[in-house]
Amino acid sequence: MRSCLHASIADRRASERRLAYACDSSSPSRGRRRVAPSRRTSPPFRRKTSPPRVVVVRARVASRRVAASPRRPFAPRRAVLRAVLRAAPPRRRASRLDVVASDVARSTRSRRSLANDERATSKRDATRDRLERARTRGMSDGRYSFSLTTFSPSGELVQIKHALAAIGAGATSLGIKAKDGVVLATEKKVPSALVDATTVKKIALLTDEIGMTYSGMGPDFRVLTRMARKETQTYYRTYKESAPVSQLVRETATTMQEFTQQGGVRPFGVSLLVAGYDESGPSLYQVDPSGSYFAWKASAIGKNMVNAKTFLEKRYSDDIELEDAIHTAILTLKEGFDGQISAENIEIGVVGVDRKFRVLTSSEIADYLEEVE
Repeated sequence: MRSCLHASIADRRASERRLAYACDSSSPSRGRRRVAPSRRTSPPFRRKTSPPRVVVVRARVASRRVAASPRRPFAPRRAVLRAVLRAAPPRRRASRLDVVASDVARSTRSRRSLANDERATSKRDATRDRLERARTRGMSDGRYSFSLTTFSPSGELVQIKHALAAIGAGATSLGIKAKDGVVLATEKKVPSALVDATTVKKIALLTDEIGMTYSGMGPDFRVLTRMARKETQTYYRTYKESAPVSQLVRETATTMQEFTQQGGVRPFGVSLLVAGYDESGPSLYQVDPSGSYFAWKASAIGKNMVNAKTFLEKRYSDDIELEDAIHTAILTLKEGFDGQISAENIEIGVVGVDRKFRVLTSSEIADYLEEVE
């Protein structure tokens, strides 16, 4: 009896040792030194083992189990994908309807690609034509657009063209020379209703006989006004008489021309209308940013310049009087005026045979507006 009991205990311990060896061989610590359990320890040491894990991959049309090794709990992704591909059902043979649908889709894609290619080609041709036209005008190279002292291939100073564009966006101003005087008229619009309109002056008095207005940038006009007044005082101290209109216009045009021939400066963004009465009679001049100036019978500058000149060509005559010239100036401004014209949003200056240039008051302008209407 005792021998049988010892045999059963020996068999149980042998089975436990075999189980412990199997667990050690499957665990990550394989390769380390394994210590056999001592016979004196009771009960023997047992290492816990986790059951083998199984990764189940489910395909859309078929499912298949992919068993992972106990040593690597998760199968590699490539093996899983390979198993999914093997589990997928074989492709069915394409029917005639499928072939027709595929051909239609392929032809539709080809037509779309052709249409896209045609649009891209037309856009590329349009861009090339635009660049060619710009190159013909001398505007294709940016050097000529930003350089003031360099002529473009077409023989232009591009910055002066930009200055003329700024003038074309300004308020409309005009001048009319009559047989007994000169009239200057301009729009006077304030940027906001909160601005005091009485502080906005568009017509400047240079001497007792000469006045000037502008279209374009107001700060540039103030600089030129200060220069012109300084020139008139220099002339008076030198010759003890008032400067003629032509002399003052020539000096102002020279100053504007110098700003087109120096580096580090820009042209003046204004065009001037200068009216005066001197020994030679009434005079009206227009000065441009390039420094060129001409004597005019009637002229207009600003955003409505073309329509105003067309209107003046129809209304002007050489024997027009000063009062009729004032009425014509108001009608010309009214022709292209945005909104309701009134005595507060226009300004008129006149010089007559008395050689006194003056700016009409709001009440006088209102009387002329009533006569025109």
